[in-house]
Amino acid sequence: MSVIIPVYQVERYVAECLDSVLAQTYTDLEIVVVDDGSTDGSADIVAEYAERDQRVRVVRQANAGLGAARNAGVRHSHGEFLAFLDSDDTLPPDSYAVMVDTLVGSVSDFVVGAMTKQIDGAYRLPGWLVPLHRTRRIGVRIDDAPEMLPDIFAWNKMFRRSFWDAVPLAFPKGSYEDHVPMTTALLSAHAFDVLPDVVYRWRTRDDDSRSITQRKHEVANVTDAVAIKQAVCEVVDARASPEVRRLWHRTMFNDLRPYLHEVPSGSEAYWHALHHGVAGLLARVDADDFAAVETRLRVLCWLTARGRRADVERVLARFGDPATPSLLQRIDDRDVLVVDDVVDGIPADLVKLSPTDRNLRARLVSVTVDGSQVIIRGVAQVIGLPDRGVEPTVAVRLVDPTAGSEHDVAAEPAPALEKHRPPRPNGAPTPAGFTARVDVSAWGTRVLRTEVVVDIAGIVVSGPFTGRQPDAFTLVEPPVHASWHPGPGLALALVH
Repeated sequence: MSVIIPVYQVERYVAECLDSVLAQTYTDLEIVVVDDGSTDGSADIVAEYAERDQRVRVVRQANAGLGAARNAGVRHSHGEFLAFLDSDDTLPPDSYAVMVDTLVGSVSDFVVGAMTKQIDGAYRLPGWLVPLHRTRRIGVRIDDAPEMLPDIFAWNKMFRRSFWDAVPLAFPKGSYEDHVPMTTALLSAHAFDVLPDVVYRWRTRDDDSRSITQRKHEVANVTDAVAIKQAVCEVVDARASPEVRRLWHRTMFNDLRPYLHEVPSGSEAYWHALHHGVAGLLARVDADDFAAVETRLRVLCWLTARGRRADVERVLARFGDPATPSLLQRIDDRDVLVVDDVVDGIPADLVKLSPTDRNLRARLVSVTVDGSQVIIRGVAQVIGLPDRGVEPTVAVRLVDPTAGSEHDVAAEPAPALEKHRPPRPNGAPTPAGFTARVDVSAWGTRVLRTEVVVDIAGIVVSGPFTGRQPDAFTLVEPPVHASWHPGPGLALALVH
């Protein structure tokens, strides 16, 4: 297989990147390093690696940008499978072995693995990726898994070279170069595979060379971001089924949230680019699809599209002020976002809460073992829903990522100590303490992930544990092994 690594001004990171590739348990590698005109010490570092290991080959070119460097690497590669790695990121040791084995055993055009992102110094699976990689799925199409469309990263995928050439796929010049080719790949594949395994570690830099995705405040960045959204819309609208197109229209605004939050400090040029970009995107979306966008984001986009900068700033201030009255209220049997105290002329339908507003906060308090039972104690709370004044019911869901199966175990209500409660936004439902007893006698050798399911007056919200007490596993004893993975949360296995 071939791995393409563009290199530009990354002398602090490229050695660690190459070390992670050379440490792969899959060793039949062609490593094409494209030096994109580096002027720091990067070129010397990669040259040393090429001298030490014949699998590393360096291609040099004048600086042309990430997309052009990746394309050059593809032209110089010969492997049956193709993968991309950014030179400031790293790989877990088994990444390529897992992905090659999957493609060898399937007839799919490419495989997608999970990835972790460096957040506050630690690597964790971003929350929006968790449901995408809950289970192993082989041979799916985009119509079977439209939720995969926002996964537009090149890094966490491995392609059959025959598919790459047949489409054909290539990276454009400019920023956000992954978006169009990866969207095209998802829409063109006769089948692809989705894995729960983490195959990539994405670094967020803490120096002056921060990546494009870390420079949201720049005018050029917001201009490129809205332009690439338009370009992806062109591809989706032309090639996707109505169902896939509908889901894209409902999720494409999510990436704009950080740009909207930069408005108070942004220049007039920044606001101009954002205003016109959002207005153009909003013109593509029908009312039903826009109503499914998360409500706070929907209000900000609606105001931005109409050029109401001062109101955007007032609403952002309202969202960030913990001393204000509850933002979420139930009025005339409708769950609504209350912002009419700071802005005028907001349509009633615009502030009606969407199911996408609801999120689960679940804290793991402890895991203990009693004979053949694992006792899981926790506290759960639904955010994005006004308090209905009823006690929720809770269940613990056991998910087998390999088999794709799941099983719910009812939990009993239990008192929750104040120190174990998640922070409660003003007006949100009361956190619910619970205890679930899970029989381990039929587990076999499976590793099971756990999720929490909360039902409040018929509204059901589920997801993994999002936090834990530091001593949650102190009392765990064989035959059970409990482990914690930021993002997916609690995993349980039998120790034999």
